[in-house]
Amino acid sequence: MTDSNVVLVDWSDWAMQMDYGNLVIQFPTVVPHLADWLNGLHDREIIKTFSDIILIGHSLGAHLVGNAGHRLNGTVSRIIALDPAQPNFRIDHKNERVDVNSGRFVMVLHTSTLLFGLREPVGHVDFYFNGAQFQPTCAVDTTCGHLMSIIYMMDSLKNSTAFPASRCCTVDDCEKKIVDLEKPTVYMNMNTPISTRGLYSILPGRKNLTFYMRLLGYTLKMI
Repeated sequence: MTDSNVVLVDWSDWAMQMDYGNLVIQFPTVVPHLADWLNGLHDREIIKTFSDIILIGHSLGAHLVGNAGHRLNGTVSRIIALDPAQPNFRIDHKNERVDVNSGRFVMVLHTSTLLFGLREPVGHVDFYFNGAQFQPTCAVDTTCGHLMSIIYMMDSLKNSTAFPASRCCTVDDCEKKIVDLEKPTVYMNMNTPISTRGLYSILPGRKNLTFYMRLLGYTLKMI
């Protein structure tokens, strides 16, 4: 990647005052702040075009950046949704979740679909890690699995070929790790080609838990 500016949206002080159900109801009020700020940068020509923008969000944050993308008329170049939250979004609030209209290219990482993350595909390309129900590092710890999407994305920044992905035809196939070996392999990373479409299976290795424990501790402070 070329030189980039990284901006973090920290709404933890506000989010810590609510339970998850209220957060789902209230999080759309955060979206305009992000979209208006980006529009302001564009109006002042600090951002020349939204094609230069990548928005990344985890869990509820994935829907937040997806919503911001909607407000920017899908002009953001790339949306990366890290295990987008499932509770309250599988049936309700469908219009408020990340989808293919959020950006020109929407990439989704699924890592904990039994409880925390959406099972169904919502992006132009959806990557299912280890079947997306449990992660090798985490055994049956679904909270750990939910957070692993962040670690996988970070690892891909350090090694763009760390996560080769094989095409699977259905979500069931992805969960069972049944892949079409006749289709070409792609790599999950920040530069996954924008022409990539469909469902893919990735088989990650087991990670050292030290960093995960630090990340879990930080995340629990934010919940």
